[in-house]
Amino acid sequence: MKKLLLSYLLFTMTFCLNAQIPNPGFETWAVGMGGDNPADWVSSNAAYAIFDAFTGTSHPPSVIKETPAYAGSYAVKVKNTVGTFMGVTADTLPGFVLAMSGTDSEGFPYTSRPAALTGYYKFVQGGTGAFPNIDTAVILIGLSKWNTTNDSRDSIAGAYFTIYQNASSYTALNIPLFYLNGLTPDSARIFIFSSFTSGKSFPNTALAIDALAFTGTTGINHPISFSGIQTYPNPAKDYIDINNIPLEISIIEIRDFTGRKIKTTAVNSALMKISTLEFTSGIYHYSLLDREGNILFTEKFVVNQ
Repeated sequence: MKKLLLSYLLFTMTFCLNAQIPNPGFETWAVGMGGDNPADWVSSNAAYAIFDAFTGTSHPPSVIKETPAYAGSYAVKVKNTVGTFMGVTADTLPGFVLAMSGTDSEGFPYTSRPAALTGYYKFVQGGTGAFPNIDTAVILIGLSKWNTTNDSRDSIAGAYFTIYQNASSYTALNIPLFYLNGLTPDSARIFIFSSFTSGKSFPNTALAIDALAFTGTTGINHPISFSGIQTYPNPAKDYIDINNIPLEISIIEIRDFTGRKIKTTAVNSALMKISTLEFTSGIYHYSLLDREGNILFTEKFVVNQ
């Protein structure tokens, strides 16, 4: 019942916002429901204040100002919050901020085709051991365009980025966007969660984010179909094969889970074998670039050594 109520509250909150570009450095804050909230972002502070009013539970703030910041005065910290009910410990809920606005939940106005979302983060892992006894923070990005013919919103690009390893100092973040077509968006959305793990969330998990920016530009006139691309084996150990690479692709870039570029390979055939012997176990992303350096395709793979 509580989960259904919380889902309803999150859904209805997205329909009462004004479409605007969020402040990417989290410098501007305002006192609101549930405490301080970053301006132009939906905060779990407000959502849980409503949730607590309905259920009788009490949750401390899950979104707070973080100092020192990577740049400026503040970063944003989203953290898991432990609830209490009549003095007894209740459920632990994740902190989140959502950059969305508008009556159709389309996000904030945005009319470019960025190659990636960049920024800086710190992460404290509240769990110990291996999955599922750890938390996984998640950043979701979506670009879309309103389709007047169908009265619906067309997805143009997106990314799903996970963070599960401790980072005590600010670490560079580079999240390549995966494009589905050659359209130009009119809106963007950014979702940041301290925990997106199915099941139990851990009390001490916290994610700090600062200096977000869309960077680079993909080719607007590149509606290439990538439906036939194959990546195997996945998980990999010694190598991965990337098959059915289109002729337009010139470069393969591989980045680790932090966005750090660790390998670049020139493409000379439709089937490329990439050695992973020097990689440590973890999650990686490869991007396919054309001759102008535009990112046209991104895929995730796992290495188990």
